[in-house]
Amino acid sequence: MSSLRSDNMQALLQIFLCFVLLATGSCLQCETCQSNKTSCTGPMENCTEGDTCVIGIVQSSLSSGPAFMFQKSCGKSADCDNVHMHFDLGNGHMYHMIQHCCMEEACSNIATTLPTLEKDPKGKQCPACNSIGDPCKKDTVECSGKDTDCFTIITNVTSDGKLAKHTMKGCGSKNMCLVLQGGRQEISEEYKEKITCTFSGASQVLASFLTTFSSFWILKLLV
Repeated sequence: MSSLRSDNMQALLQIFLCFVLLATGSCLQCETCQSNKTSCTGPMENCTEGDTCVIGIVQSSLSSGPAFMFQKSCGKSADCDNVHMHFDLGNGHMYHMIQHCCMEEACSNIATTLPTLEKDPKGKQCPACNSIGDPCKKDTVECSGKDTDCFTIITNVTSDGKLAKHTMKGCGSKNMCLVLQGGRQEISEEYKEKITCTFSGASQVLASFLTTFSSFWILKLLV
């Protein structure tokens, strides 16, 4: 149980979605599609009042599933903050996502690649761990990207029919806890306890979550 079970690490993309009706008063239309390539095409969907179009991109080496996911959809503009997030658990276990809010024709100009994450110039390192049930080893990971820090996420999950503690440690963008804290909809019955997300020594207990593009992906990967 020292590593995540691959059958529990598959996750479907869900997107933060945004605002605005057209000036004519008709509902905004957004293209909807999903692919493991750097682009996709799909039908136009009438978004509800106050929505915007969103393009989301995820690259993950946490599971045996697709390493790259690209999705277009529509949703609430209030969720267009904290749109770039990444973390590294060491041993090749990484997660990187970005989402873009856009309006109609402007969506065709969105870059379909993820920003490059440069190594921390000061060589900052963090404890690294991705373990279910077993104690964490004394591994470390080098930080990459801007505005990063060491983090710990601890939750209880069901593994092989038994309750076990899942510990994730690494270096990530400082908006991780905010993204996880963003909603009030339970995602999985696997969660028997609240999740604790600790960044820079400040612990946040997260009782419930949004099924959004970023938080849904992370939380499904925690199970």
